[in-house]
Amino acid sequence: MSEIKSRIQKMYKVGYGPNLWGILSEDSLDTSTYLEGCIEECGERTIYYIEDTSNYEELSEYVPIKDQQEL
Repeated sequence: MSEIKSRIQKMYKVGYGPNLWGILSEDSLDTSTYLEGCIEECGERTIYYIEDTSNYEELSEYVPIKDQQEL
């Protein structure tokens, strides 16, 4: 069985305009345009995940050919 892992991610409050704020994770900061200088750290969150260890080549033997075209 796969092991559940976790990591801590910093969260930031960012300003988009007058009285318009959002909360972004450290991984999302570069995907959004916010006002320069309007950013402050506002906490952390813990993300839990299970690593994908699937062997997709092995699994493809069990997927019908017509369904493989959709993958």
